[in-house]
Amino acid sequence: MTKISTQAHTKVSKSMMDFIEASPTPFHCVAQAAKRLKKEGYTEVQVSEDWRELKGEKFFFAYDGAFVAWHLGTQPFADAGARIIGAHTDSPNFRVKPVSTSHRHGMTRLNAEPYGGILAYTWFDRDLGVAGRVVGQKGKQSRECLVRMDDIAFRIPSLAIHLNRGVNKEGFKPNMQNHAQPIACMGGEFDLTKELKARTGLDHVDGYDLAFFDLQKPSFGGVNQDFIFAPRLDNQASCFQALEALARSAQTQHTNIIALYDHEEVGSRSASGAMGQLIKGLLQRIAEADHNDAFQGFERGLAKSIMISVDMAHALHPNYPELHDANHKPMFGEGPVIKTHTETRYATDGSTGAFFRRAAKEAGVPTQEFSIRSDLACGSTIGPITSANLGMATVDVGNPMLSMHSIREQCARIDVEMMVRALTQCLQIEFR
Repeated sequence: MTKISTQAHTKVSKSMMDFIEASPTPFHCVAQAAKRLKKEGYTEVQVSEDWRELKGEKFFFAYDGAFVAWHLGTQPFADAGARIIGAHTDSPNFRVKPVSTSHRHGMTRLNAEPYGGILAYTWFDRDLGVAGRVVGQKGKQSRECLVRMDDIAFRIPSLAIHLNRGVNKEGFKPNMQNHAQPIACMGGEFDLTKELKARTGLDHVDGYDLAFFDLQKPSFGGVNQDFIFAPRLDNQASCFQALEALARSAQTQHTNIIALYDHEEVGSRSASGAMGQLIKGLLQRIAEADHNDAFQGFERGLAKSIMISVDMAHALHPNYPELHDANHKPMFGEGPVIKTHTETRYATDGSTGAFFRRAAKEAGVPTQEFSIRSDLACGSTIGPITSANLGMATVDVGNPMLSMHSIREQCARIDVEMMVRALTQCLQIEFR
């Protein structure tokens, strides 16, 4: 296998940490993705536009919290198909409710609700910022603005052990309605809408999509600085790796695409999620443009295409090794993980798994296998959803990590570059 220099994996890891730090919400993640690919010569288009007159071969569009980019191949989609890298921009957190504040016992709280499979206890006693999208009016024009409030620290205080003596034995069991509301200030003077107007310059705020995020920046950790400690590794680390692979890849006969969906953590049931029509619509447009509505061009192209669904994987936890299948124990520093499940909670099959193993081998990168214990329930990804919606061959992969769905997660620094190299090669080679 190819040896990766310390300089190489440190450089890409630092870039990933900067990307995650700049992306406290899916909307910010999309903005960072656009910024990254504009530097590589990609042109932004709108889904609502007529694309028949587009000139060039590299394009992208943003759709709420989703981002899609593509590099057209030298051959028609019907003849060469596509290679698609999929990931998701969202992570479990707390979201701000429409009526944003409440006043109770001399304090103002922000009204919050959990989003996704949040590891709730990790969000207590942390310094939290608020960020997201604000929709409103400036004069007579409607506008959408990104906002990031990291100069105000909100906090969800835990209950003292003196008032909760059994917590260490009986477990931490907060009521999400009563006990998980971040405190803003003493008194009742804080007005979130007023604050948003001041920060965005809008005359009127009509709506928002706001989330809490950890104010602590990503960092290297461990005695030898082997680890990355950061929020939102699941799954913005994969978003970054998809972007990096697309930026590094050269034009091929087939079309190369990345699809960064939103709402995976809550089931992908949205227009910007994997159950939506973003990729299907894109591929139909590409097929129609290639062949001027040629007969079965879309279906023929699908049969020659593959999606690489990239979502973080469960590393062997040294304190809980019994929770892994004895023959499937992903380790830090041992390469990307190929995820398989016989009941298709992951979309990998023999053919698609072989494709990724071959790409990784040609890139000089080792691979690992993950199959969950047969007596445990298995999580899922965008892979099976996309595979079923499009009828497209799909493989599920990801880098190993610990503390999944915590406010602050952990992965290995060296694994970032290995995944980027494997994904880059996936975009270069033939599938069928």
